[in-house]
Order: sequence, then structure tokens, then C-alpha cells
Amino acid sequence: MTTNELRQKWAQMTQEQRRVAVAECAGWKKFIYEMPAAFTTAMIPPGARQHVGKLDIPPDYLNSLDAIAQAVAGMPHERLEDIPRILCIVLGRKNLNELRFTDILTATSAQLSEAYWLAMREKKP
Repeated sequence: MTTNELRQKWAQMTQEQRRVAVAECAGWKKFIYEMPAAFTTAMIPPGARQHVGKLDIPPDYLNSLDAIAQAVAGMPHERLEDIPRILCIVLGRKNLNELRFTDILTATSAQLSEAYWLAMREKKP
């Protein structure tokens, strides 16, 4: 998918769907198990081989700069270099020449989460 197609998909997601989408890019895996009356979805944290014990809830990437900073820090280097370009798009800048250092410093966790998700999902040529 192109960046524009991915942005349209992002715009149609609920906050919870966005949080789960970012979590999946950060290595969390869905774990579905059957309860007596319903199916419940939990997530397994990165590095865990299987679900054990309590339900795990991924961080609130869209509202926590600490959480999204941890996710970005774990990105593959070839994807990490895409963040400034994609953040430009998210912030409405025309190109990298318009991106100011203060834009990066003042980006919200929601904006950084979108840029992270786009960078991780975007197809590389």
C-alpha cells in the first residue's frame, strides 16, 4: 500500500484499532481464546513465546510519548530513516525542507504513532 492509502486506512480506524495496529508493528501478537460466552482478544508482548497467566494490554502509544519512543527505538534502521519524511506528511509539510527541528520536538504521541505505523507498513521500493 502507498503512504496515502495507508493514511486513509489510519483515518478510518478507531483509537483502539490504532493502538492495536501500532502494538502489532512493535511486536505484540494477538492472542484469542474462547471464554464461556465469548471470544476475548489479548496481546502477547514482544519477545514472549506464548501467553501465560494474566491478559497483557499494550501501551497506549497514541497518548504516551514514552511508549511510542520505545517503539521507535526498536525500529529496524532501514525503517527508522523514513520517520522524518513521513512525519513531514503527517504534519502537513510539503517536503523535508519545510520540516523544522521544533516540529519533531513538539510532535504529539498520536502524530508520532501515525508516522511510526506508516513507516512500518509502507512498502519499500
